[in-house]
Amino acid sequence: MLDDALSSNAPTSPQAILEFIAKCEADGIDELVFTTVTADTMTAMRELAEVVAARTV
Repeated sequence: MLDDALSSNAPTSPQAILEFIAKCEADGIDELVFTTVTADTMTAMRELAEVVAARTV
């Protein structure tokens, strides 16, 4: 789902973000921290992807 969001030019819906967070929680990632607040949803999703990738290595 994250790959689809990152490869799409369409805005990510709030529901898609909530579904992604729920999937992270289901996978045992229960803390998602954004170090920078940004109005650009895709930038925020990329930052989140980096955090998730770092925790799953």
